[in-house]
Amino acid sequence: MLPKEKRLPHAVFVGRPLRRIRTPFGSVAIFPHPQKAAVVVSKKVARRAVDRNRIRRRVLHALRHTLTT
Repeated sequence: MLPKEKRLPHAVFVGRPLRRIRTPFGSVAIFPHPQKAAVVVSKKVARRAVDRNRIRRRVLHALRHTLTT
């Protein structure tokens, strides 16, 4: 999990993103908060919760190194 100061606030997250990028593995929404992130993996991408959590953990691990530099 990311530290609290690096997580995207809920009020911003439910708003409209600046840009949405569609990929074969899901979509990425870009919000106007630099150095903050949130990861959501839908059931379309991975049906089982175990698989969604694994994807979420891997993405957050990569983001952790990116956001701390």
